[in-house]
Amino acid sequence: MLLRRASGKRDRSAWIHRGVVVAAVLLLSPLRIAGAQPTAIPAERLAAREWFRQAGFGMFIHWGVYSQLGAGEWVMQNKEIPAATYEWLASEFNPIKFDAHEWVSLAKAAGARYITITSRHHDGFSMFATKATPYNIVDWTPFKRDPIKELAEECQRQGIKLFFYYSQLDWHHPDYFPRGRTGKASGRPESGDWTRYVAFMNQQLTELLTNYGPIGGIWFDGMWDKPDADWHLADTYGLIHRLQPAALIVPNHHGAPLPGEDVQTFEQDLPGANTAGFNTTTIGTLPLETSLTMNDSWGFNITDNHIGSRFRKSSGISCAPPVATPTFSSTSGRVRTARFSPRPHNASAQWVSGCRSMAPRSTTPTPVPSRRAHGV
Repeated sequence: MLLRRASGKRDRSAWIHRGVVVAAVLLLSPLRIAGAQPTAIPAERLAAREWFRQAGFGMFIHWGVYSQLGAGEWVMQNKEIPAATYEWLASEFNPIKFDAHEWVSLAKAAGARYITITSRHHDGFSMFATKATPYNIVDWTPFKRDPIKELAEECQRQGIKLFFYYSQLDWHHPDYFPRGRTGKASGRPESGDWTRYVAFMNQQLTELLTNYGPIGGIWFDGMWDKPDADWHLADTYGLIHRLQPAALIVPNHHGAPLPGEDVQTFEQDLPGANTAGFNTTTIGTLPLETSLTMNDSWGFNITDNHIGSRFRKSSGISCAPPVATPTFSSTSGRVRTARFSPRPHNASAQWVSGCRSMAPRSTTPTPVPSRRAHGV
């Protein structure tokens, strides 16, 4: 399993054929170098950046309501599922065998130093307890548990840093308006309050930064859906660094680093190479990350058996000493229960561990009535 963005409709799902793991390593091409980053950075953030630069390897987990359909995390967009219909799917989500200890132990055994997990993806469903909307795993599903809380506590016990993936793009929230490039078939009214939506995001980010202990940082995605919008980044970035000075901001906007950001990530690509066609060729001075999938998907995709395809396209080899921190993504193969099958994930863990050992530390369902509350 790993990180990935597909071409065409951007079905960005993660693979896990009954198991978990996917790896990414990079080669750096000498390309344009961005200007120097601001120097007035608090010591805590500088230390966190250096830790990330040395970390070498991480696990990325794409997991959510979409996992039930086995067609990737872009299924709501690609199948043009209306928001009200998608809510039925969310109300059936019940991963009763989710085991945070198992997940974190797997990542640790593979050599990962940190985990990044989807707290909220583009479908707008929150995988954590939030007061900002009832559309979350505790209030909307029969599961009634907060897996993000359980994972955060287990990461602290095992000494693994935890990052929260957070989608700025939302196919469900009515105030994500004007619409961007995607989400046009969701059935929402053609109206909304953008300022209210930004406030909603900041409320959720405040919860993630205050209710889950010390975290590694926030991994943003989706700004590319509305590249010309006013995302109020100064306010949001300032909020994050104020609540947790050592939390890193990792933006997946595919552009050169912006003020307040701490890591430059490259999705499905080596830094600066832009073989994917949507990444910048500008390499800044921040710590670098590459996010790759082993196959062609991010979220669970039952038909994606192209193992190694994305990795070979990006690197041309199966394992190579990286010049950026590589991450691999995983999701649960048994999506309704959130259990991993032993043989695949053990084999994947061994493969990933082998790649990790080469990383130099010094490198730079049944429909139910819609329960839509307050439209969010």
